[in-house]
Amino acid sequence: MEKLLWKEKLSYGIGAYGKDFIYNMIAAFLMIFYTDVVGVSLIFVSTLFLVVRIVDAITNPFMGWLVDNTKTKWGKFRPWILIGTIINSFVLILLYLNPATFLQGILINVWCIVTYLLWSLTYTLMDVPFWAMIPAFSNDAKVRNEIFYVI
Repeated sequence: MEKLLWKEKLSYGIGAYGKDFIYNMIAAFLMIFYTDVVGVSLIFVSTLFLVVRIVDAITNPFMGWLVDNTKTKWGKFRPWILIGTIINSFVLILLYLNPATFLQGILINVWCIVTYLLWSLTYTLMDVPFWAMIPAFSNDAKVRNEIFYVI
């Protein structure tokens, strides 16, 4: 039976914590930010969130296929996690800029659509390969399950 090193488990757990911290910040605060700070309607925000989740249902399997067919000297997961994390960080900043300070009317809604969709797509770039990495750790299910004791 292969064993995972403690530092491998800890590194994976820290990555999961950071990634999920950002996701929870979006899940907990973005709707409030859009409605109370930016001033767009709740119906608009709810519809936006629904449509982007539908887009996720299409892009996530495509990202899985892309990761499976990636062959680089850095492996199949690392390039996507690195690229997705860097781009997602920049888009996160744009996501919490208040477009009402520099845009008017329908352009505020367009800004919200574009930034939230970009955030979701760049999150997919790092999230799918991150979770797809677990089976690559070991062929033994018991060893793979040890990852979740750290997370």
